[in-house]
Amino acid sequence: MFSLPEVSPEMATPIMFVALGVFAFFFLLQFYYYLGYWLAVIRRTGRTPGFLEAGTEPVSVILYACNQADQILRNLPIWMEQDYPEYEIVLVNDRSYDESQDVIISMQARFPGLRVVDVQEQEKHPTDRKFALALGVKAAAHARLLFGHIDSLPMSKHWIQHMQMAFYGGQEREIVLGYTGYIPYPGLTSAIMQWDALCENLRLFGHTIRRRAYAGDGRNMGYLKGLFFFRKGFIAHVRHPSGEDDLFVHVAATPKNVGICLDAPAFVRISEEKTYQWFWKRKLKYVGNRSLFRSGDQSVLTFWAWNPWLVFLSALLTAWVAYPQPLFFWGMVSAFAVQMLVRWILLSVAMRRFQIPLSFLMTPVLDLFYLVLSLIWTIRASAGRPVDS
Repeated sequence: MFSLPEVSPEMATPIMFVALGVFAFFFLLQFYYYLGYWLAVIRRTGRTPGFLEAGTEPVSVILYACNQADQILRNLPIWMEQDYPEYEIVLVNDRSYDESQDVIISMQARFPGLRVVDVQEQEKHPTDRKFALALGVKAAAHARLLFGHIDSLPMSKHWIQHMQMAFYGGQEREIVLGYTGYIPYPGLTSAIMQWDALCENLRLFGHTIRRRAYAGDGRNMGYLKGLFFFRKGFIAHVRHPSGEDDLFVHVAATPKNVGICLDAPAFVRISEEKTYQWFWKRKLKYVGNRSLFRSGDQSVLTFWAWNPWLVFLSALLTAWVAYPQPLFFWGMVSAFAVQMLVRWILLSVAMRRFQIPLSFLMTPVLDLFYLVLSLIWTIRASAGRPVDS
């Protein structure tokens, strides 16, 4: 029968203190991450109505669509009904070959102010939506741009108002990041995707608050038109098939030019039911884009992804060598249990903060499953293999 190797009495005490030191190091780092990143996001409060009334800059909203006639018919009217003094919707119809063109014509008759950019298939630009979105940016009439996808919906008529005010933050911001989630539906796939949205947004906003913004989500973000041209659009990663959102933010972000909007009226959620295959491919594309991040940002993201596992492995090592001494053994077990409890409490509070309708009782199961998935994605990202769009 398999058994763990025994530790000699002479070596037991030195090894135990080394193991405790390693555990304490990773344990304290994880607590720092919980308090400095997650808690900072959870405590971020919304804006007052008086402050919202202060900003009325004209805004161009660029919506991306590709072979999504049904979503255009269903979702575009909601995007067109924003309560904001001056804005335009620029619908980028990227090489669609379904009924999108007919639906768009009917939408233009209904909404005369709708601006449409039709992108045709070209051998010179056969790749991805970067070319299409660049045309949308050029067609936009206003200097302040917000971005979305036609398969998603803003959660209120005041989405533009809240998002554009995030450009003000004590100083002028050039990039704004908003929360993107999923409209819930029954099933395990929906729960996993909602949990992923929770964890990804905590990570994204936490790093941004710490002035290390590294990415964005094209379904709910914005930037200045001048910044796009100053950074020469997507030229820095034009040969990469995806990343028109996160890679652009990664290139253009500085410690001071990125703002975030965590106001509930500015939330955006993907409105249609997605398959697990769609979700898995999206995640692989997302982590594949990290291969183009700066090495320092790659290292930081990889370390924080590994640290929960380092806490767990160092706890196992400490338990093994400290088992003969109950005081140290149960002290370590209690510390590890407290760490997990704090983690799950913060995640549960964050679920309420982002209005994710998952049960608190599901938190441990979803979190442990997600930690395994995150490890797979991190290893995949470390391999540096981008996934085609």
